[in-house]
Amino acid sequence: MQNLECKRKKRNLQTFCILHSSFFISRGASAAAGFTLIEILVALVIVTVTVSVVLGSQLVALKIEQKARALQIFRLETQRIFSVTHRAENEAQLIELLSTGSLCRVKSEPVKIESGTNILILIKHELSTEALPSFSSVFFTRIPEVLAPAAAGKMSRQANPEP
Repeated sequence: MQNLECKRKKRNLQTFCILHSSFFISRGASAAAGFTLIEILVALVIVTVTVSVVLGSQLVALKIEQKARALQIFRLETQRIFSVTHRAENEAQLIELLSTGSLCRVKSEPVKIESGTNILILIKHELSTEALPSFSSVFFTRIPEVLAPAAAGKMSRQANPEP
């Protein structure tokens, strides 16, 4: 009796194994033909995260490069203005040299500083660029000795306009 029961269990186990293995064989053949929806979605999420990280770092690098370029332009322009200011022989030449060949927007105007009996006349230069509107630089240069009397007269005329 025990032998018969053991044979039945053995036969049931063989039937189960055959059915079980045929299920995996048939599923394996269809699975080899393509990917499941879950696998495709996981792959898309991984690609999306990777691309967003790369693009974010590229944007940061571009902003840093843009600021570095603006700083370099300001340095070059400052050197050019110092050179032009000391090379000018008259007011017209100074205005012409300051207004040509600029790499960025430059606004130059004379400034009169009075301290008791001492009067100092400087040129105020404001540099700005369209690429970075919030980025600007202001510095002062001395008016060359040749132009000092003319600038002093011009400043006094601006301070006291004629009627």
